Amino acid sequence: MSRPYALLKTQLDTINFDTARRITPRLLLPFLDRIQHSSIGRRLARGMFWSVAGALSSRVVGLVASIIVARILGRRVFGELGVVQSTINMYTTFAQFGLGMTVTKYVAEFRKTDPERAGRTIAMSAILAVASGCTVGLVMVATSAWAARVLAAPQLQVVIAISAAALVLITTNEVQNGVLNGLEVFKRRSTVGFVAAIASFPITVAGAFFFGLIGAVYGLIASQTVVLVLSQYAIRKEMSAAGLSIRWREARKEAAVLMRFSLPMLLVGAVYMPSTWIANMILVNTAGGYAEMGVFSAADRWRFAILFLPGLLGGVTLPLLSSLQGKADSGKYQSVLWANIKFSVLASLAVAAPIALFAPWIMNSYGPGFREGTWVLITLCVTAVGFAAYNIVNQSLLSRGHVMTLFYINIGWAATLLTTEWLFLRRGAKGLALAYLSAEAWRVTAAMICATRARSQALSASQSEPTHGTVVVE
Repeated sequence: MSRPYALLKTQLDTINFDTARRITPRLLLPFLDRIQHSSIGRRLARGMFWSVAGALSSRVVGLVASIIVARILGRRVFGELGVVQSTINMYTTFAQFGLGMTVTKYVAEFRKTDPERAGRTIAMSAILAVASGCTVGLVMVATSAWAARVLAAPQLQVVIAISAAALVLITTNEVQNGVLNGLEVFKRRSTVGFVAAIASFPITVAGAFFFGLIGAVYGLIASQTVVLVLSQYAIRKEMSAAGLSIRWREARKEAAVLMRFSLPMLLVGAVYMPSTWIANMILVNTAGGYAEMGVFSAADRWRFAILFLPGLLGGVTLPLLSSLQGKADSGKYQSVLWANIKFSVLASLAVAAPIALFAPWIMNSYGPGFREGTWVLITLCVTAVGFAAYNIVNQSLLSRGHVMTLFYINIGWAATLLTTEWLFLRRGAKGLALAYLSAEAWRVTAAMICATRARSQALSASQSEPTHGTVVVE
């Protein structure tokens, strides 16, 4: 790096922190000081800035699109769209195979210490993503009639079958997003998300307006195609800049390691997404179930909007923690972990509070019949804050390789979700929201306990025989 460029970069960093200091509440100034005087902190701050900038804009576009689509389709058909998307998510869990998290962890851990292994990991993940996406996509088409029948909506069979195309694209894009996260090119990733959201907005709205439910699904397929093309371009550019190359011929060398990490990750997802699908299935099979599902789907989109900050922070946190784990730097590891937990909770609370405050107006904007979901939205706002804490602890356990621990935690989460929904089934969408809140309370408590135990085990291991870059699957 030339001296003039280095001086300019230092001046710009100083200006950015001076600006941040002027707008930061006094209570948070010590936290800002720690970031400014820490190389890890500045690295995290840069990643979060670009992640937030891109994702915030794309989330806003997505929320506006959801409001317009809901007003076009109406409460019941919007509920059908929510169920179709839930079905896509369930099948996608088995197709993704935990590959997104896997490629993030290994690319971050080895891109500097073992570039060839990082290239093999990317190649093997891409091959598995395409193969599993196509396989599970065919299964989704073959079982579309069964799924529609179980969901008490035989008319959805064709829509579910067509949605298999979205599944293949989502699976591939998850791996590509994992590669960008592992390379820590958060600015590029955010640009991809923003451009894709802008391009998808008119397609989704026009599809819903002219073709109804199936048009909205075509819009989803089109938007994922845009993401695929943009991500491919971004990965080629960033890998070239990092001096990495995808090693297709040597990819099989990483198959065993990826399977050892991805299979437990599949188990984690195989509990989570099917449980949410079953919860939705239970709701839509009640009297007026699809209308209630429409209300819940509208409110749930705001829960995901709140979670974009913790989700992005998790995407930044996993590669950071994985790289520190590879260096066996316990002190910095704990510092980054707890700083991220605090920031994640505060950030989600800052977003959730105003959304809860304006919940009546937000739900009313979706059209007639949606306003009764005010308390559903408020309950999901509280749930989102709980998830913000859990998500960071989740990344910690992943970086240490304790994947099976997450599987057992999700078993408890699923049992709590379905049991609580059954107890409050007569309350419709409100009952399902309460079930999510109860399940999240269980999960964050269990994860904190397990993370404390994992830290103790790591400290004991480091004192006896330090390991570098190993994966411990319990």
